Amino acid sequence: MGCNIGRLTPEYDTQGNLLQNLGGTQGPFVEFNNKIGFFTCAHVLFDIPMTTQSVDFQHHGNTKIEVVQPSIDATTSNGVACGHVFRAIFNPQLDPSIDVAVVELTDLNRVPRKGQFSNANRSSYTDAGFDELPEYNSGSIQIDLKHFCTTHTVFKFGSSSDVTRGTLDVCGVDVRPMTTTLGLPRGTGKIQMINQYQVCGSAPSMTFFLNGDSGSAVFMRTPGTNVMHLIGMAIGCTYVGTNPFPAAVVTPINAILRALGPHYCIASFP
Repeated sequence: MGCNIGRLTPEYDTQGNLLQNLGGTQGPFVEFNNKIGFFTCAHVLFDIPMTTQSVDFQHHGNTKIEVVQPSIDATTSNGVACGHVFRAIFNPQLDPSIDVAVVELTDLNRVPRKGQFSNANRSSYTDAGFDELPEYNSGSIQIDLKHFCTTHTVFKFGSSSDVTRGTLDVCGVDVRPMTTTLGLPRGTGKIQMINQYQVCGSAPSMTFFLNGDSGSAVFMRTPGTNVMHLIGMAIGCTYVGTNPFPAAVVTPINAILRALGPHYCIASFP
């Protein structure tokens, strides 16, 4: 988790022009239909059509959209697929709005045995408050965020900004829902995403999200331990008020799982 991924299968616009494949981040591992894969953002792997502003993709064996790790624009890419898109939803009309793709792992060498993260710079995870790079093996998710301390410290593992620490925007003891307009990839337009989490970066970096972090898993952790609980997936960033640093836009994990349906659950490892 946290490493760079991208689309391998060529994609074309409505005029037949080849589109440049984008890079994103491998999010949390997921289990479905006796398969294992991972989450990332649909906008990383699909060109979002401005006519419909939505994607609803289900793999049925006819159209295979392959995914590579790292993405083909990375200098270390070998161009060999690690998996393919099994399901994807980009639907800003849902409440909360959803931007998710499920990638089924087909390369047996990539099937995880532990909930490990990609190698991070030691300074990144120590600055974020970890003594060592943690693992996420439990599959624990946190849905109700009302009964935590008001700081609501969270952590993200992204391919661009590495491990970062931030705080959820709160009002009293409630997490404040955020509705904001995000720019689509390739500058093709803007779209409103409703009822997301807003996360602002904490010192020392103050930057929680960078381009290429789309799909990053976002966690809380049990105080005094490295036991982590997944709260959502980062899909983009926006500027709020006079804050010179962008706030990350994070989709709640329960909303993602609800949109995908009961056959999907976050993977756990013994």
